[in-house]
Amino acid sequence: MNVRIWTWADTPRPRLVWLALCASLLFAGCGSGATPPTIGSGGNSTTSCDPDNSTPDTGDDCGEVMIGLTDADGDFVTYSVDVTSLTLVRADGVVVNALPNRARIDFAQYTELTEFLSIASVPPGTYTAGKIALDYSDAEVFVESGEEMVEALVVDANGQALGSAEFEIVLDNRRQLVVRRGLPSILTIDFDLGASHQVDLGSTPVTATAEPYLLAEVDPVEIKEMRLRGPLLSVDLDAGSYTIGIRPFHLRDGQFGRARVNVDSNTVFEIDGESYEGDAGLQVMAQLESRTPTVAFGELNVMTRMFVAQNVYAGSSVPGHGLDVVRGNVIERDGNTLTVRGAIIIPRQGRARFHRTATVLMSENTRILKAGAHDADLDVMSISVGQRINAFGDASASPDSGIELDATNGRIRMLVTRLNGRVKTTTIGQMDIRLQSIDGRPAGIFDFSGTGMSPLVDADPENYEIATGQLDLSETGEGAPVKVFGFVNRFAEAPPDFEARSVSDYSDSRALLAIGWGAEGTATPFVTLGSEGLVLDLGNPDIGMRHYIRQGGVFTNLLSLETSPLVAPHPERPGVFAIKQDNRIWIHSDFALFAADLGNRLDGSTRVRGMYAKGGYRSDANQFVAGRIGVLLD
Repeated sequence: MNVRIWTWADTPRPRLVWLALCASLLFAGCGSGATPPTIGSGGNSTTSCDPDNSTPDTGDDCGEVMIGLTDADGDFVTYSVDVTSLTLVRADGVVVNALPNRARIDFAQYTELTEFLSIASVPPGTYTAGKIALDYSDAEVFVESGEEMVEALVVDANGQALGSAEFEIVLDNRRQLVVRRGLPSILTIDFDLGASHQVDLGSTPVTATAEPYLLAEVDPVEIKEMRLRGPLLSVDLDAGSYTIGIRPFHLRDGQFGRARVNVDSNTVFEIDGESYEGDAGLQVMAQLESRTPTVAFGELNVMTRMFVAQNVYAGSSVPGHGLDVVRGNVIERDGNTLTVRGAIIIPRQGRARFHRTATVLMSENTRILKAGAHDADLDVMSISVGQRINAFGDASASPDSGIELDATNGRIRMLVTRLNGRVKTTTIGQMDIRLQSIDGRPAGIFDFSGTGMSPLVDADPENYEIATGQLDLSETGEGAPVKVFGFVNRFAEAPPDFEARSVSDYSDSRALLAIGWGAEGTATPFVTLGSEGLVLDLGNPDIGMRHYIRQGGVFTNLLSLETSPLVAPHPERPGVFAIKQDNRIWIHSDFALFAADLGNRLDGSTRVRGMYAKGGYRSDANQFVAGRIGVLLD
């Protein structure tokens, strides 16, 4: 499978560039010391940044490319595939292999963060294209079906199972990746699983039809929380930093370059199960053996190109090193036995695997930790239903009991947990919501028995009570779709049911409108289509199973609306509007040109199979303001 992008030469330069790929990458410059890539021109290869190999690779002749992975909110519980290669093409034809090792990646884990995949030294210059290859032969793909998790088969538009798929990346000639010596560059590419797949829950097996869309942005303004994993190489106490060899996801070997992690007085460390803060944590890091595993969460400053860690884990605090780990959300608690849904099993030997459920055993000897809180006073009653956890212990499997992790003498780390729902009421210090999901799992799968001080006040998803402290809720009104980050309250001590660290109102941003018209499509998808916007024909009998607006995990059925919303461009900001037909994508940054082009193509015989838009939706005005639109034609 090979998909190529085409752009209109006469359109204004778009800030964003649509690419064809079901993956998400971030290219940026970073410090020296990266593993040199393989470079080839006309079939020849060398290990020098000089394509003629006339001078040794000192690093001074190279720029750096940092590659990361991210994804938008989607319908997938897990989406694990192998990334087998990633190459960049310079304007003069030089080809750079930017991924020195095969990497297995679960893209569904990156909805709230970006993971650094690789850092490679590359020759300076302007890069105009690239290719990425994915291997689906051993893929693990699961989706939610009601309150169940089912495995899905990823297929192409013809219904054939994907094996090896190569996607070509062609950058717009007005917005290309420029790599300079000593001046890092950034290019983000968003792997939007939700927009790139149509899931058919009625088929046997369940299928996810891939219609690849990829989005790239040069020098992004906004970047998600980032994660850096890999073995420790050195610590610089004077500079307040340490250096690692990058190994993404849960890989145990391979060379993916090097990166420097900066820390400050607010950085919280957990090292071999012990908590520290600031300089004290870095001092302990300096005593660790070389190659000790590490994971850091933090932010990349786009202006300075510096990564500053907010949380650092090292040694046996890194999942899968010294102890087996179960990660997931607690859906039920019976005494000191936890049932974990959507579990990722990270064994101390072997690769991480997905399991629908797992059982975790606790005792009074189980140590409880909390992400970002090095001095919290916690015990086993701190773990309640809904809480996302990493449980460390000894795992076993049997045909009868499935996966069981004994953490009776181990430890459990409480992770930041994400709620999605609609606001019912707000008062000073509290917000009540109609809970729809917890970390993407539907609220209906959680058994909240025992969460309250009495059965009468057990957590109720229809009126889920959230302590908001000093958070500003003045602009968050009744019915607003919200995403809340924080921690579930202690077991048997609700209400409140949850303690919020942040609240995001998705009325004006991060909304996705998605609609499909089945395999045959439709020749008449719109009531109106013009320079001011478009209106979908929601009475069209060809509309398939996909017809919703999602706002941070909160879904609105388009067919339930009294009238179809106006989908309009933002009045002040440029957008990216794409039409895909015959494995080519035409890009417009002007909505009027996009509407005219789309209207010309809809000649009565051409059929539309799907459309999605990203932006903000206001239910009171019934208007969807779109910054990005993609339309799929037969």
